Amino acid sequence: MRKLFHLLLIFCLFLILGCGEQHTEILACEGCNIIFLNIELLRADFVEGIGGEFGSTPNLDAFFEDGIKFTQAQSPSGETLRSATATFTSQESFFNTHKSWRYRGQQEPIDLVPTIPQVLGKEGMLSYGVVQGEGLDPENKFGRGFELYQFEEEDVLIEDLVDSFITLLNPNASNQFYYFHAHSLHRPYVNSEGLLNTTKAMTYTRGKNITGEIHNVNLRLQYKGRFKDLNFKENFDKVLFNVSAGAVRRNFTLEDVEELHARYQKQVEYVDAAQVPLYTYLRKHFWNNSIIVFFSNHGEGLFDNGIIGHGVGYQATTHVPLFIHHPKMDSAVVIDTPISLVDLGPTIYDILGISVEHYVAGTSLLPLVVPEEGRKYKRKFIYGKDYQDSYIREGGWKLMVTGNRFLELYNLTVDPFEFHIVTQDHREIANRLYLIHNNKLRSELEQVKKFNRTIG
Repeated sequence: MRKLFHLLLIFCLFLILGCGEQHTEILACEGCNIIFLNIELLRADFVEGIGGEFGSTPNLDAFFEDGIKFTQAQSPSGETLRSATATFTSQESFFNTHKSWRYRGQQEPIDLVPTIPQVLGKEGMLSYGVVQGEGLDPENKFGRGFELYQFEEEDVLIEDLVDSFITLLNPNASNQFYYFHAHSLHRPYVNSEGLLNTTKAMTYTRGKNITGEIHNVNLRLQYKGRFKDLNFKENFDKVLFNVSAGAVRRNFTLEDVEELHARYQKQVEYVDAAQVPLYTYLRKHFWNNSIIVFFSNHGEGLFDNGIIGHGVGYQATTHVPLFIHHPKMDSAVVIDTPISLVDLGPTIYDILGISVEHYVAGTSLLPLVVPEEGRKYKRKFIYGKDYQDSYIREGGWKLMVTGNRFLELYNLTVDPFEFHIVTQDHREIANRLYLIHNNKLRSELEQVKKFNRTIG
C-alpha cells in the first residue's frame, strides 16, 4: 500500500511539474550532502528490512523504514579492496586486482580512474572519511579525492569508530561527501568489552603456543574435486568432512556451522546497536538535506555452500543490503530488480545533475525509483569477480566461473542459496551466459587499457 501511495505521489508531481520534466528534476537535491555508510560483511539475509529471514538489524531497519530498499543488491566482489574500488570508480571488478603486491601500494590502471570523491570534488564538494579494514590503507590509493581520510586499525571498536565519524560531521555545512566504513563483522569478533568472540572450530595451531583463525577456505571446491554429486544441500556432511583448512586436515560438524551462524548473528546485533548514536545524530542534523546510503561491501560465507569467510562470488558473500534515504521521499519504495553496487556512483551523479566524461560501467538506479517513459534502468547483466572465481547474473539466473574449469549455473528464484547446480539441465542458458561473461571481460579490460593510455 505504501509503495502504491508513493507511486501516486510521484504521478501527481509529474502532473504538477509537467510531463516534459525529467525525474532527476523531481529528485534533484541542490546543496545536499551525500553520506555513505558501509558495514562490511553484513549479509542481506540478516537484514529484515529487505526480507532477510535472520533479521538482526532493528535499528538499521527503523532508520530506513521510509527509504528506498533494494532487496537484490549485488556486490561486485567478495573481497574488500576489489569491491570497494569497483564501487567507488563505478567500474566492473574485472578491472582491478586483489593481488598482494597491490597492498604494497603499486599502481594499477584502475587507480587512474576517478573515484566518487574525485568526481564530486570537481563540482566543489569536499569529501571526508572514517574507514577501517584490510586493504583500505591509504597506500592502496582507495582514499583518492578525500580532503580527510582517517584510517583506523582493526582493533578499534565500532563505538569508537562511530564517535570519530560523528565528530567529523558538520551539521552546518552543505555539499559535503562523508564516508563511513566499519570492519567490525570480520572475525575474530570483538565485542564492546574487547573480548575475542570466536569459535573453537575456527582456530588452529600454527606453532608452539601460537594459534591462528581459519579464513576464506573454499570447502566447496575441495568437495567438487572428490565427489560428482552436485546437490550440496543433501550432501552437506560430505562437504564438511576431511577438508584442508588452516594448514591442517579436519572434520567440521553441523554444530560448528550452527555455532558460527549464532556468533555472527550476535555480532550483527551488537554492531547494529552501536550505530544508534549515529542514526540519532543523522536524523536530527542531516535528515532534510542529505542523501544517505547504507550498504555492505560484501557478505560472509558462514560455511554456506562450504565457504568459510568470503573472497568468492556466491550469494552469501555478494548478496548485500542497500538502502537510500532521500529527503524528498517520505514513504518506502521496495525494488526487487537485481542491481549492482557499481551503480551507486552514477545514481548520485544523476541526483546531483553531474555529467562524467570518462567511461563508467555503472548505470543510474533512478529509473527504478521513479519510472519515466523513455528512460529505463539500463543494466541487463550483473558481474562480479574475485581471486578464485567470477560470476554473471541475469535476472534469476547466475553463472559461476571458476578458473574456466567449473561452470555452475544456479536458478536463484527457486534456489537463492545456490545449493543445486543446474548446468546440465539448462546447458543453453549456461553457454549463453558464459559467452556474455567472456565478451564482457574482454571489453571491460579494453576499456581500462584505453583509459590508461589516454590518461596515463
